[in-house]
Amino acid sequence: MLILINKIMNYYFYHASELLYLKLNSSNLEIILNWARNFMSPDIKISAIKSRSLKQDLVFTRYLYMKYAKENTRYTLEKIGKFVNRDHATVLHGINTINNEVELSKLYTDFTKYICSSH
Repeated sequence: MLILINKIMNYYFYHASELLYLKLNSSNLEIILNWARNFMSPDIKISAIKSRSLKQDLVFTRYLYMKYAKENTRYTLEKIGKFVNRDHATVLHGINTINNEVELSKLYTDFTKYICSSH
């Protein structure tokens, strides 16, 4: 999971300028969802992401979508969730999950650097 988080962070910083150009309209959520899908795997179908499936790759793709939709649009949690057939509480949980994983990844990286420099 930590490797995946590092991949996300690198991908996000590389493509951050693309997200800055998003404006408020209904296609923005679709753009972000496609961005998250392409990051995880272009083979994932949008209908699968919007389904009730709890497969880890689909859940994580949804969470990425939720986090970046919240950060880059003015949509409410309810509107962001409705686009992928979820409620506002699920969106909040997804955002918190991604944030926690990023923090854990940073701690792990710092710990690894500390261990390596100690020897």
